[in-house]
Amino acid sequence: MPLKDKRGLLIANARAGKQGAKLLLYPIVEGLAPEYTLTVHMTEGPGDARATAMQAEGFDALFVSGGDGTVNGAVSGLVEAGLDIPVGYYPSGTANDLAATLGYSRDSVENSKLLLKGKPVPHDIGLLNGKYHFLYTASFGAFTKVSYDTPQDLKNVLGQAAYILSGAAEVFNLEPEQITVKWDNGELRDTDVFFFGVMNTHSMGGVLKISPERTDLSDGLLDLLIIKKPKTLTEMNNVVIDLLRNNLYDSKNENIIFAHTANVEVSIARPIAWTVDGEGTAEMTEATIRTIPGGVKFIR
Repeated sequence: MPLKDKRGLLIANARAGKQGAKLLLYPIVEGLAPEYTLTVHMTEGPGDARATAMQAEGFDALFVSGGDGTVNGAVSGLVEAGLDIPVGYYPSGTANDLAATLGYSRDSVENSKLLLKGKPVPHDIGLLNGKYHFLYTASFGAFTKVSYDTPQDLKNVLGQAAYILSGAAEVFNLEPEQITVKWDNGELRDTDVFFFGVMNTHSMGGVLKISPERTDLSDGLLDLLIIKKPKTLTEMNNVVIDLLRNNLYDSKNENIIFAHTANVEVSIARPIAWTVDGEGTAEMTEATIRTIPGGVKFIR
């Protein structure tokens, strides 16, 4: 296909992050100009990225500028419309865990170079209760909001440890959730937990870091992480130490459960909202999660 014959759709969230996508539009358009003629759409409110992506038939690529919630909405639209269109991401939100996992840069110029050289790579998607798609996490409990709530000065000084210590402090003001959960090769019954997450990522909220050598983003499996309620302060300290060391796979800590699975079913004793790629859901007591293997292709 000759250069400039490619048609790209750019969905930009003008309110994402501190500077917003409007300031990024010119370098994005200029950076992709060698290969793409872009149609630009600025989102007008919640659900607009999803609705716009559903109308993307005929485009050669979809580009998204915004936070994790914006790219989640756009990919959800593609999936629901049955469109197999590769996606490129320009992160401009607050957390950008997905960008950290996929290797996208906040520098629009550098990111455009990556996208022009990159190829479409399959990425598994999770589906919660047949309604909520997630690209990197569906979770509840401690640690789910620390990337947004942790002071920036603390992040600058302590890095990943700032998130973990903030999440650990949150535990002391958090009621545990009683759950019963089943996954492909295991189950727990009537167990108090402080954190429950199903993920496909190398980074979550600044807390979880998993080596690419240990998690395949396109193997049809998701990662299940459960942190049970520690019974003593010593047990709590051991959980924090294992998180700081990224010691999840090989942990001997009975309060940490980590597993690969394609399906999860969980019952929660009381209605609770989940966090899905940084956005909240409706409250629920029953949840079923399944994998959509290779549900989207990211250019990288």
